[in-house]
Amino acid sequence: MDGSIYAFDVATDPDAMWKPGYVPGTPVEPADVPERAADPSPSPSRPPPRAAGAVTTAPTSNDEIVMAVDGPPDVPAGRPPRRRLVLGATATLALVAGAAVLIDRSDQDPPDIGPIAAADDRRIPKSVEARWTTLLPGTGNAVSTRLEIIGQELVVVVVDDGSRNRTSISGVDALTGAIRWRRSFSFAPPEVRILDVIDERIILEQVGPSQRKLLGLATADGSVAWELSADEHAFGLVLDGSQLVTRVLRPEGVPDAFATEFLDPVSGATIDIVSGRPLTSDLSGTWLIGGRDGIISIDLSAGWSAPVPVSSSGITVDEQLASIDGRYVVLDELGDLVELVPDPDDPLATRRRLRVSSSDLAQLDAIFPAGGPTFVGVGRGFVVGARLDGDEVASMWRVQASVRTVGITPQGVVLALSEAGAGFLDGVDFIVVDAVTGERLAASGPAPSYDQLPLIVGDGFIVTQEIVGGRERIGYDLDGNELWRLPVSGTLRVGNGLVATLNNTPAGFEVAIYGPDELRPAATVAPDG
Repeated sequence: MDGSIYAFDVATDPDAMWKPGYVPGTPVEPADVPERAADPSPSPSRPPPRAAGAVTTAPTSNDEIVMAVDGPPDVPAGRPPRRRLVLGATATLALVAGAAVLIDRSDQDPPDIGPIAAADDRRIPKSVEARWTTLLPGTGNAVSTRLEIIGQELVVVVVDDGSRNRTSISGVDALTGAIRWRRSFSFAPPEVRILDVIDERIILEQVGPSQRKLLGLATADGSVAWELSADEHAFGLVLDGSQLVTRVLRPEGVPDAFATEFLDPVSGATIDIVSGRPLTSDLSGTWLIGGRDGIISIDLSAGWSAPVPVSSSGITVDEQLASIDGRYVVLDELGDLVELVPDPDDPLATRRRLRVSSSDLAQLDAIFPAGGPTFVGVGRGFVVGARLDGDEVASMWRVQASVRTVGITPQGVVLALSEAGAGFLDGVDFIVVDAVTGERLAASGPAPSYDQLPLIVGDGFIVTQEIVGGRERIGYDLDGNELWRLPVSGTLRVGNGLVATLNNTPAGFEVAIYGPDELRPAATVAPDG
């Protein structure tokens, strides 16, 4: 939700987080690795707050965590294991240089994707009039700031309070700009991740070099409702489609052993701990958790529910699992797509190889669900959309590009891609693509920072373009229709029909809100204290 980046070697390999062999690990902040977003699976950026009801095939988000695991898996004799290719930026560009080619599949019937419980519930405003501007005292730069907007109620701002290694977190009224509360914490702003806002709790994770914590702050006054210490092997997240806090635990020195802990967001109390790590979501709130020793299913759409065994046969860290239309598809170590078929009479689930109808689906490094029978494959310099039909997998579209951000919408997954023709370095141009149909919805200009990557929410997206004297943000609906243009830079977030921006100025940190005229008269609020 906060746009934190979980990456292993993204600086030299833009698709690193989508590849097998990456599991929940130490997060890297946007300032350190400028263009990588996501969670431990294909979970796209997360909204605050969500309907009851997070994705991971390697991210979430949004979206996708990352750490290499020692030791290759066992593979059948006579066939080499699928190799993971890590290229430098220049080599990657040379490999896929040339204009991106998007395959036209307009003659195909659009698939029925069904309900998407994990859809982002943030909404793009239909117009963006300036509502108010507030100055918060503090120092620092973009590295020292975090911003989130909760519906139409509260803007949460994390800044450097001006003293060494201290953070100021403020709650600002989203409709008036009045500062409701401000709290100071003894850790540096770059160490803070805002995971989500659930049940009147702002879920924060501190990821500093000396200590790691999970905290639940009360939205009413910013007080610490609960705090949990953790070591470097614990990683916090909120799974798409759920309203629980999750921690992935990894015992030190055990390469392929994980546990997933579920926490109550109000009290921070442990609800349960299960073996394995988050593998994939069906985008309807049900998650598959597991590893080499087996897989379980947990419906998290309405809170905690009892785990249901899926298979005592698991997957290795070099494999990808995607829940697609109620079926379990594995991208195995050899690069084959196989279906994991649970059998009540067989403790080990059957693996059935799927027929692939196109070479577009060769050399994949990762897969994740896009909605209904569709999924996305990420390869070496290309992204492909596919559809599962019986025992056959058909390619729907393909583009030479690299995945940058992923958004879950009620219409299915939407992707922000950097085209191969422009290269995979900072400052490239981006396209926004409907992952289900492959339709190109819009283009975006260069993104000098993570906060200016295309931002995808529940009913639209926002891109950045260069203009004379600066940059502007452009809002679109999910059909690619332009809604508005706003000449602002800095960090930008979306709430429920509102847009918030955060900029560092000589006078302090400037927070501004934009939205429809009918919300309330515009106002300017001076800093307090």
